[in-house]
Amino acid sequence: QSQSKVKLLVRSHAVREETSPPPDPPLSPQPSAISNTGGSNQQPTNTTPGLRVRHKLRREGSSQGSTDSWEPTLSRGNSREQYDSSNTVDLQQFIAETLNRNYKDRLLLLKIESELLNLAKDPKKAFHKFAQMSSYQRMLVHRVAAYFGMEHNVDPTGSSVIVNITKATRVPDRRFRDFVRSDHERFM
Repeated sequence: QSQSKVKLLVRSHAVREETSPPPDPPLSPQPSAISNTGGSNQQPTNTTPGLRVRHKLRREGSSQGSTDSWEPTLSRGNSREQYDSSNTVDLQQFIAETLNRNYKDRLLLLKIESELLNLAKDPKKAFHKFAQMSSYQRMLVHRVAAYFGMEHNVDPTGSSVIVNITKATRVPDRRFRDFVRSDHERFM
């Protein structure tokens, strides 16, 4: 059992290995600085910065406020841009499928969309804290917030999601009700 804990820690550390490279592109004597953090299935340390960014984009699957940048002050904006540019179609497809899955999910997604639209359009508000919800409902909030280009984090209790406006925040071109198939519209 202690081995599985160690594996989880090592695995978590490996995910973080490439998220905190040095601020300047590494010179030939410095590649070992990246490999010293301990991942096992990473790219060779002598890859070019362009390749490293491509691999970072490919592996980045979730945008839950991860810091994935060269400088901490720019991390959230940069990770949000990368997430949106590489996964917008997947998020849109996920939202469309979830809207058409069942009535309960449709109502929740429409409510989340409404809250985030209000947040995006209100210049006086910088954040919105959602009520306590289940892990599935929180996952939906995280996905919709990512679709809007907003920062999204779990509050200290772990049961609510706090969504913040960012420079990358956008109001999507299509409303969620546009994704609902005609045979489900009567249930909106």
